Amino acid sequence: DLNQAIAVGLDNAVIHGLGDGSNEPQGIVGANDVPVITVADNSGGEPTTAELHDFLESLDNNNALTDNASWITGAVIASNLKQTLLTSAVSGYQWDMANNTILGYKAYSTSQIEAERTVFGDLNQYLLGIWDGVEVVFDPYSGAKNRLVTFVVNVMCDGDVRQPKAFAISDSGA
Repeated sequence: DLNQAIAVGLDNAVIHGLGDGSNEPQGIVGANDVPVITVADNSGGEPTTAELHDFLESLDNNNALTDNASWITGAVIASNLKQTLLTSAVSGYQWDMANNTILGYKAYSTSQIEAERTVFGDLNQYLLGIWDGVEVVFDPYSGAKNRLVTFVVNVMCDGDVRQPKAFAISDSGA
């Protein structure tokens, strides 16, 4: 499905885009001045409860902690967070599966992020501009000898982090 492919490509660009003349928007990971939270490599790269609070503290110290903040991480970390208690004194897990939240903030898992990476922040502080719509080019010629047709999809867009301190990213867990 072309719409799904476009959505996956945009997700990847918002998270990891290289920016600076690369023909990709600038992603959150790698953007200048986005705080990096050190996460000890503890078998799955998942942050400890104290490290999760470090993400919140980073945004709060920068007057950027809002109700719009959310978590983005990969499947391995998400799975581990769903199995890890907040503390031994509390019956809740780091990832509340009933509400899909971590420490009260919405949480998402995607294959578009590195295995041991976590992003926390207010996605309203990322600007993504799309202009000229979506262009779909149908090419019945270049693969004609093999009875193939090609579809090329172009999305003209650019993006950047508007307020870097409204985000915090983990290191790679190494």
